[in-house]
Amino acid sequence: MTGINSLSFYLVLIIMFLSCNHDIEKQDVPLYAQEASDTMLTVLRQARDQRKINPRSGFKAYEQALEQAKEHNDPAAILEAYRRLIFIAGVQLHATDTAVAIAREAIEYGHRYDDANILCEMYGLLGIAYQVAGNPDSAVAANLHALKYMELDDAPDSLKNWPLYLNVSAVYSTLGNYPLAIENTKKYLYEYAIPIKDTLRIISAYNNLSNYYTLQNDYKSSEEAIRTAYRLNTTSGIPMRDEVLLGMAAMYNNIGKYDSAFHFAQASYELYKKMEAPILMNKAAVVWLESIFQSSQLHRLADMPAEHVIGNAKRVYSRLEPLDMLRTITVLQRYYEYKGQLDSAYKYLGLANQALELIRTTERNDQLVRYDIERKKAQSENQLLAKQIQITNQQNLILVLSTLCIAIVAITTILFSRNRRKHALALKHLEFMEREREWDKERAVFQSQLEERNRISRELHDDLGANLTSIILTGEIIKKKSPELWSDINNITESANEMADTLNEIVWSLNNRNDSLHGLAAYVRKFAVKFLQRANISLQFDADLPEEDVVVDSVKRRLIYLSMKELINNCIKHSHATEVKIRFHYAHDMLTIDVIDNGTGLPENIDHSTGNGLKNLHRNMEMINGSYHCKKENGLHSTLNIRIAS
Repeated sequence: MTGINSLSFYLVLIIMFLSCNHDIEKQDVPLYAQEASDTMLTVLRQARDQRKINPRSGFKAYEQALEQAKEHNDPAAILEAYRRLIFIAGVQLHATDTAVAIAREAIEYGHRYDDANILCEMYGLLGIAYQVAGNPDSAVAANLHALKYMELDDAPDSLKNWPLYLNVSAVYSTLGNYPLAIENTKKYLYEYAIPIKDTLRIISAYNNLSNYYTLQNDYKSSEEAIRTAYRLNTTSGIPMRDEVLLGMAAMYNNIGKYDSAFHFAQASYELYKKMEAPILMNKAAVVWLESIFQSSQLHRLADMPAEHVIGNAKRVYSRLEPLDMLRTITVLQRYYEYKGQLDSAYKYLGLANQALELIRTTERNDQLVRYDIERKKAQSENQLLAKQIQITNQQNLILVLSTLCIAIVAITTILFSRNRRKHALALKHLEFMEREREWDKERAVFQSQLEERNRISRELHDDLGANLTSIILTGEIIKKKSPELWSDINNITESANEMADTLNEIVWSLNNRNDSLHGLAAYVRKFAVKFLQRANISLQFDADLPEEDVVVDSVKRRLIYLSMKELINNCIKHSHATEVKIRFHYAHDMLTIDVIDNGTGLPENIDHSTGNGLKNLHRNMEMINGSYHCKKENGLHSTLNIRIAS
């Protein structure tokens, strides 16, 4: 009996030893290399099947799977459950608070093992949850943590969280930081997608690069990226990607090759139609119609299912973001103008004005905000002064009570000092009250001036703009009904179009919401594209501007724009150029604008200081304390320097 007990004892010791060794070996294996047990794999599969049927019931199934994995102490199953719970809560159910809480719980679990691979993935999922919640700043912070752990991750490349770079790029794009969006997309492309030769991921990365380059106004790089994506897509045997087709259409529209834009937009539209995606169908249709209207090849409307396209646009435009809504309404208006259906054209013209007003209401008036800040600052100072007076009175009262036993001379001196200080503080308080009243008066005057400018701008745009549009539409109708009057009516409509362009410039210069450096650069680019395309001159436009916009008052803004019109006109009229490059650069309160062409330069017989156009240009620069100079270097290089700070 004793021998049997001893044998049992040694068997227990051996089993415990083997169990301990097994646990040690399992802990030595990194978490990313461990696999879930057969039992937990079955539970996770059941949860996955539930998610396919209903995300909400799938979420509950994964919650139960997480509890069972914790009971079985199965790290691989625990992490898989965390992954699925964060994704379902954040992306499918839009329960972002729940997703963030689960992600933080998963991060805490990863810290217990000090596993960089898991921490990288969980911080990345936290970033996605914040991004879905519309909190890009927190998303950036979470993704930066994820990138830090990715640098520490010693897992094989195939197990690293490379898609993190695409998530980071998307967040930076949302924040308007396109250089960082491009940098992170390139890391994903060159360090992961290309080395593993994953064609689908390479195509997706190049397509994203093209979008970010376009947002950065680098159209040359955007064109190279989307062409590469298209070439890979067509030669790889992979079904054509819808985003690549739409990217090609947008690229060809940007560079003025409207036939190609028409072809790719049509292909993209047909693909989205098969996918039964009306919003995406409308996105392709807008590019499609823009290629027709911008090229003035209105006969191409017969080559597309116009009624189906227009019907879909009318159904979905109210569900779009304001800018997309405005683009859709604009092409609807132009379509009905072409069809001669003036009632419908006027209807969408009114809707376009409503969309513009909606966009305007979302913008903030920086100058008024500054005045409000100054006023609040003055109020805060007055409150502090009042508090200081109150504290001083209390201190003086305590001082008087504590010095009753001191000599009358000392008491008199202290009282005199107290009264003098109180009087000084009261005077200062009155001074600040007066300053606050003056600020309120100045703010009221300034606000009335801004409102008057905006009123004039709106009336010019709404009344005169509508009348000019009416003249143009009426002229087009008369041309169709009376071909013999075509020449005279065409002169009238051309004059009306020129007046409409001039009116738009005046409205733009009057509206204080346009008092910004980014707005000025965008307006100059819009004019240059339209003006140079008529002369068959290609344009490269670069804007090296700060992310935070800079206020440019209306006087400087208009004079800079008039000067740029003169320089661009010289490129066409005198220089005989075929290529023009315009570059905006802002640093240390100084705006520098370079206009470089590859032409012959200005004729030798033109006096730079006395020519009408150049004379006006010099006068414009003198009025805003700017300067203009030019030099020949394989063409003409003109430079404007203007100090923007008031």
